[in-house]
Amino acid sequence: MKKNIIYLLLFSLILSTVIFLVHKRVYGDTSHPGPVLQVTAIIEPCINITLSTNAIVFNCKGAPGVYDADQNVVVTVGSNCGNWTVKCSATPLKGDGATIPSERMFIKAPDTPNSDKGAGKGFEPMSAEKVVLTGSPTERKVTTLEFRLKTTWEDKAGTYTGQINYTYLANP
Repeated sequence: MKKNIIYLLLFSLILSTVIFLVHKRVYGDTSHPGPVLQVTAIIEPCINITLSTNAIVFNCKGAPGVYDADQNVVVTVGSNCGNWTVKCSATPLKGDGATIPSERMFIKAPDTPNSDKGAGKGFEPMSAEKVVLTGSPTERKVTTLEFRLKTTWEDKAGTYTGQINYTYLANP
């Protein structure tokens, strides 16, 4: 009988040890988490400026004066960087041995002052860079720009070409 009790105690001890070891090996046990995978996301700076067209034309038919561009330009800017500003500037228009200076090309943006500087209310000469949009990180903004050209009797007949350049500036 004593022998049976000793066997029974020994059997209970072995059984509890096996249950304890098996319990430790059970997956999903929250007190014993499995391996951990570290995750890192690297998001590079992204700046996107799109224009609704890649060219505008001034059809100057008639006497010298102020002429509208054939279409407005929609500028869309998106950025995941800090605060930003987009400016534009015009190059002189060059033709067959003649030049129309950039200060005779005019721009009108929604927030342009409503004064008349030679091409109608709200139009400013493009003699220097003009701010067309400002924004903050993760902000996407859209604006519509209008352009005009002022011709004079000194402008020879012909085709003149130039550029309007857009520049993105990150503000600290």
